[in-house]
Amino acid sequence: EAARELIRVGQITAEMVADGCQALVDLDTERIRRVVSREQEQVDPIDKELTRFINLLMNRDLTRAQQQRCFQIKNLLIDIERIGDMAEDIAGFAQERIDNNVAFTPAAIEDLQAVSRQAHETYLLAIESFAESDAEKALRVCRLEGDFDRLYERTRQAHIRRLEAGGCQAQADVIFTETLRILERISDHADNLAVSVSRSLAERQAARFSGRLRRGLRRTPVPPA
Repeated sequence: EAARELIRVGQITAEMVADGCQALVDLDTERIRRVVSREQEQVDPIDKELTRFINLLMNRDLTRAQQQRCFQIKNLLIDIERIGDMAEDIAGFAQERIDNNVAFTPAAIEDLQAVSRQAHETYLLAIESFAESDAEKALRVCRLEGDFDRLYERTRQAHIRRLEAGGCQAQADVIFTETLRILERISDHADNLAVSVSRSLAERQAARFSGRLRRGLRRTPVPPA
């Protein structure tokens, strides 16, 4: 039940990231409203209820594996809840663009779309790796996060060149730079999810191997002295 709710809130926040980034590009007030509404009406309540539920579980007499699973879900929930907050921040920047008539250059919009797609793809795959307990997808997330870091640096350098050429408003610079930083953090949180999935799967595999080894030793007859 806890894992299903974690996956659900992960999928919601992934949609919020996509909506927030699209709203920033298109100045779409409906997408802004949707992001804010989902944070308040879905993400925050699920976060509180799921945290309460996990804390109740952790007070019970659990096996070591069950305790580890509870700790994992609780830690991943922190990552996911923060991503929801970041999606809301991006939507806030979109509203700021509208309110103050802040223009982005075509090159800035193109770069922003590329970086946001990469961050969203990385995060979505991380949620899938947890939902499916898929080690290969978790590994792909880690690779995508490395790709994101390289894309982020190229985009940042391109933005600096636009600034030096006088092609960017001061307020646009702040919004663009802060959005880049937020997307970098989203990618980092996605990597945290993937690393957690990989570690959990490795621990389960090691526990199964250890159990089979112990059973095998118990069944092995002891030769007479």
